[in-house]
Amino acid sequence: SSDVCSSDLEKTTIRGNIHDAGMESYAFSGMQGWRVTMEDAHLVCTDIRVEGREEPLKGHAIFGVMDGHGGDFTSEFASDNFMRIFTASARFKKYASMSVEDQANVPGIECLRPALAETFARLDVELHKQQNKRNDELLALSKHQQEAAEMPARVKFERSGSTCIVVLVTPSHIISANAGDSRAIIRRAGKVRARHDMKYRYATKIVIISN
Repeated sequence: SSDVCSSDLEKTTIRGNIHDAGMESYAFSGMQGWRVTMEDAHLVCTDIRVEGREEPLKGHAIFGVMDGHGGDFTSEFASDNFMRIFTASARFKKYASMSVEDQANVPGIECLRPALAETFARLDVELHKQQNKRNDELLALSKHQQEAAEMPARVKFERSGSTCIVVLVTPSHIISANAGDSRAIIRRAGKVRARHDMKYRYATKIVIISN
């Protein structure tokens, strides 16, 4: 017997439009397959807010794909918390305060690239803290069951992980950052013009198509 329904083997697609960011549309597709739970997650933010400002950054968007393994905790945590950490970055705030001209040139890129890298690093630190907290709770529950003379269930500790590819689209640049075997590809007129990837044949992918 199998706990996987036929609907889990079907591909689901989410679509949207972001004309302000210079892109006609976007779409995410995913399929649970034969896994017990869906371990992957995605991120899309076309309304990047800046602390202290009413209006979001015009013409900016972030897309991400988290390819989880061993459970969905890590991929979901990354998807849910990436933007919070990124927009709180001092480098991102500095970028947001720049003129449009500086944002589109070296000063802006020198802020965004390390801001993305720092977000990955901080996300990793926060994730480990949450995983340790969750495992401590599971261990405490198991000990409580033993003390109550109940038959303790086997403790399934949180050991999930995830690769992650993120693409930041600005009015002038497309910047990608990744952790693990993830790939970002830009395709123009049906041909691959540039790609940022690790040396893996099968990898999580973000494809950017420009006509």
